[in-house]
Amino acid sequence: MRADSAGTIKRVKLFLIIPLVLIYVFAMHKFRRDMITVSLFIRQAELLTLLFAFVLLHLLFDIRTLYEKIFRFRVLIALALLVFFVANNINASSINVWNRFIESSAIPGNSNCILGIPRDIRSDEWNVNVSRMLSGSYNDYGEYNDIVRGVSTENISASGLYRDYSALAKPYYYGYYLFDFSHGLAFQWAYVYIFGFLFAFELFYILTGKKLAGLLGANLLWLSPLNLWWSVSIPLLSMSALPVLFYYTLRADSRWKRLLFALMLAVGGADFVCVFYPAWQVPAGWIILTLMVYFLYRYREWKFYHLLDWAVIIGAIVFMASIILRYVIADMSYIKAVAETVYPGARYDSGEMSMQKLLGYAPYYFVGFARNWNISPNNSEGATFALAFPLAYILLPLALVLTGRRKTDSGQGSGAGKGRSGRREIVLEDNGSFESRRRLLIFLLFPLVLLTLYCTTGLPAIVAKVLLLDRSTGARTVDFLGALLVVIMVVSITIIRDMGGLSWYWSLLIAVGSVLPAYFYGLQITAHPTGPVVEAGTVLSALIIFLLLVSYKRQAWNAAILCTGYFLAVCGFSVNPLTLGTSVITDKPIAAAIRNLVAEDEDALWISSSENRFIANFLIANGARTINSINYIPNMSLWKKLDPDGSEEEIYNRYAQVTICLEDTEDIGINLEGIDAIDLTIGPKDFDTLGATYVLATDPIDSSFANELQLIYQDEARDVFIYKNLELD
Repeated sequence: MRADSAGTIKRVKLFLIIPLVLIYVFAMHKFRRDMITVSLFIRQAELLTLLFAFVLLHLLFDIRTLYEKIFRFRVLIALALLVFFVANNINASSINVWNRFIESSAIPGNSNCILGIPRDIRSDEWNVNVSRMLSGSYNDYGEYNDIVRGVSTENISASGLYRDYSALAKPYYYGYYLFDFSHGLAFQWAYVYIFGFLFAFELFYILTGKKLAGLLGANLLWLSPLNLWWSVSIPLLSMSALPVLFYYTLRADSRWKRLLFALMLAVGGADFVCVFYPAWQVPAGWIILTLMVYFLYRYREWKFYHLLDWAVIIGAIVFMASIILRYVIADMSYIKAVAETVYPGARYDSGEMSMQKLLGYAPYYFVGFARNWNISPNNSEGATFALAFPLAYILLPLALVLTGRRKTDSGQGSGAGKGRSGRREIVLEDNGSFESRRRLLIFLLFPLVLLTLYCTTGLPAIVAKVLLLDRSTGARTVDFLGALLVVIMVVSITIIRDMGGLSWYWSLLIAVGSVLPAYFYGLQITAHPTGPVVEAGTVLSALIIFLLLVSYKRQAWNAAILCTGYFLAVCGFSVNPLTLGTSVITDKPIAAAIRNLVAEDEDALWISSSENRFIANFLIANGARTINSINYIPNMSLWKKLDPDGSEEEIYNRYAQVTICLEDTEDIGINLEGIDAIDLTIGPKDFDTLGATYVLATDPIDSSFANELQLIYQDEARDVFIYKNLELD
């Protein structure tokens, strides 16, 4: 009987190869028919072939064996994918949005997306971060940068990049120092996507001892709306990587492995500290610390360390401290300056009600497939993690009750076993014992209660200050509360599954009860007609939860969780596009004109005059010293000239994107248009105060500036103009 079933499955698989090949041929034909450039077509063909080969493997080989091989060689596969994306110069930045904002009549062929849709909503990524980093490349990431803000300052502050010992703190930036900028950007994106997912998988696998739970958790955590719409949260990467590296350092079965993992942990720890964004770092830090303490308590190999083992640990700590110290010294001017700003330096909070943010996931299965559909307030703030709230709060006590009724598994100790060589080995399956998972949930109660209180009633000011949470906000702390809830939810589900699952009516009741709040909140955050996406997302969420909890055969559950994982992955990967290189910034005619003028006069200052505040950062991306590029710290010397009595300091003493409007006016206008957006209006009388030689504009400059500014460049479509200050000629 079993042989007949296996034969039927084999015949079905062979039959499915035919439509799969037809789909592949059709897709390849469509790419060829719509080909814009040969380079883009080659990348599209390579990606399609990789996907086709992966699906084909499921039909040619036993699925269990296939995934055992993938699991065994997961690190090598990750490295191979990293090489593939860097070699092909593929990144996931939304920089192609520039085609909509500047010189839209001159679009370089290779600046069209390979796959996907560029997202203008995350301007911090494609406008601010890429432009700042590209500005640092013009002096080969040397010590100083005078392009951003037009003021000489440390490059590590201005661009985040500095070819120095401190650069060890940011492994995802290594590509910029090894390759040209374009391939460095590909390295950055490939690293955080691939290894972020891998570390998330490892975390859930370690915590549960189950590979499918690792896949589910990695999809829910790393491919979450929060992470992908924010274009990757580095503290979330640290929340996954640091506990994993700590675990493998703690339990390594040989000294050279301990050394390797300890060095990686040191670099990861330095990276976490040097992010300098406490709003996310502090809540993430409490979760990381809790998991590390749990590992120390749960696994006692450290009690039997030899002197050399401790030497490795201490050496790694010293190595980490040296990186942090060097980074802090190099970045000290920024640290001091930002501490004195109104925003974000003077931001203190003891918590607030922000739990509703965790309910915004219902529409997010589909948002990534839409071209111009944004959630209110925006796609990054509208949701954090799918399914987790309030489901984790329901499953946690249920899992603790179930494990409390079950006796501790017999014969399971700390997990240290003997290999054939006689050395201690890591036995990951022990992590899946009921006792280990019960203790894990008990440990996680501390950050759960702490962060829940902060995000509901708030904490007493003195408590928030002692725990450093006063440097965060409810809107940021809730993001990592959501990450913690994902961990608790997945661990609890594995316990429930190992107990045989729940009856269909309890599973249905929990599924429906946990998604109804998300349904009502989803209706509130979709501000314009979108069709029944909230309803569809709610039904899908309820179905996923039901399938994860209900009692049925293990093989069917494995198939359900695998399909759920891939469904979440497709929805997640639809958010960010795949882009070839940076030609959208470097290959436009206006870019060539800017670079030629910069080559003639490297010291000249520039401004942009446009209602679009993004345009200024196009200048720094092409090497022009630009006054109103992203003011990550304010240019106080200039502001004091514009505002001698300091009456407007509350407005400009902040991180801000500065828009300059040249108008026929006698007064200087300084207006705060958003928490990080300043509009500066200036007339001919005060224009020379800026000291700008060149002006980039997206509309003709007011005629009142005829005596100050001469038009020296305009593109054929009259979309963009460059003026020169005659008095500084």
